[in-house]
Amino acid sequence: MSPEPSLVDLPDELLLQVMSHLTTSDILLLARTCRRLCGLLSDRSLWYEVDLRQSRLRARQLARLLRHLHNETRRVCVAGHVERGRPVRPPLLTARILTDIKARCESSLVDLRLERCLLNATECGWVDSHALLPLSKLASLQRLSLRHCRRLGGEIAYSSISCMLGFRELRALDVRRTQVA
Repeated sequence: MSPEPSLVDLPDELLLQVMSHLTTSDILLLARTCRRLCGLLSDRSLWYEVDLRQSRLRARQLARLLRHLHNETRRVCVAGHVERGRPVRPPLLTARILTDIKARCESSLVDLRLERCLLNATECGWVDSHALLPLSKLASLQRLSLRHCRRLGGEIAYSSISCMLGFRELRALDVRRTQVA
């Protein structure tokens, strides 16, 4: 009696086609099941639109995953989580993470959503609002959501400079529930 066929019996091309219909969070869960699927996680085709809003990630995990972004990534979404109406361990987005996003997909990123995140650039000796500076240089960015991002706007002058001198293609900026709003 032959064993029943398994998902991992499929060739990589078909597995990637199946994975392309999953959310980023589901792909990350699937990649945890075996080494072969984990190996497919690095395929560029899975990183055109990245939505990590359903994944509970710490800054180090987020930084590791963002290494998969590339010059054709069009959308990146990251969000902290809420339990009982209160934020639970929001992702800490450091200047290094934001600069990595800029470096990896500067020419292609159209939609960037950072919701309920903690923006922090203090590791560089900058005030928190300087975290907007790397983002303001994203050439093709059309939509930026910073909804519920704590500490954004603590130094409004730097946020204003970022907005005035950068964000050339920006069509929508969502800063609801921040100090700026």
